Amino acid sequence: MGIAYRSDVSTRLTVVVVDGHLTEAEFHAAARRQDDDPNWHATTRLLTDARSATTLAPSEKQLNALAALYARMRREDEPLRAAIVAGSVFGSAFQYGKLRSSANATTIAFSFLTSACSWLGTDIHPATAVIAELRDELGVAGPGSNASPT
Repeated sequence: MGIAYRSDVSTRLTVVVVDGHLTEAEFHAAARRQDDDPNWHATTRLLTDARSATTLAPSEKQLNALAALYARMRREDEPLRAAIVAGSVFGSAFQYGKLRSSANATTIAFSFLTSACSWLGTDIHPATAVIAELRDELGVAGPGSNASPT
């Protein structure tokens, strides 16, 4: 359970895995790690796999605060294109995407990894491999544990 990410400057892609029930403090700690990482700031595409996140629906105030935090963190960066692949947290991901899209970061919630990768213009196979590595780092299995990219 937790949040892990990897930024690849050569492809300008950051891949994030969000797993389990996370607190607001854990989201803020992950944001601080990203903000301190120059590679994260150098990427222009973000793929978040939140299919195994079980976080309770955050309040509107919490979503607004998180969106504002990321807007401040990336205010001097190039525009960002972000895809969130969400399972049970789709509603929150959709709302967060609306908030972030108003601040230099076009953000869309998806139901399927294949669609998210296509929209980002990234190959699904390397993305799936990075997601698997990040899940290993977190010590968690993938959604459904079938290794299916959808």
